[in-house]
Amino acid sequence: MWRIFSHLSHPSRIVISQTVLGALSVVGFYLSSPLQAYSALFAGGCVVVPTAYYAWITKTTLNASRLLFHGVLRMVLTAVFVAVAIVVVGIEPAGFFATLCVVQLGYLVK
Repeated sequence: MWRIFSHLSHPSRIVISQTVLGALSVVGFYLSSPLQAYSALFAGGCVVVPTAYYAWITKTTLNASRLLFHGVLRMVLTAVFVAVAIVVVGIEPAGFFATLCVVQLGYLVK
């Protein structure tokens, strides 16, 4: 299945796989509760947005220190987005944390 995306860079494939996993999780949780699906959507965004930013940075620079900085920034942004989603948005925990774990599996793409 991933041969379709073989021409893409590895970070781009990660973003695509995380987006697909997040969308599948949202659809799955929507079958049980729209509020769970809403929370799953936030969880997917908390991971996919910083990863997409990092994938874009990896295409624009080869400087190792800059890549390291943006890798740490990606992790910090993910943590901040999760904190904001929990405190401000008021998510449903089951849909949010299950999707957060499922979307992290996108990093296992070859």
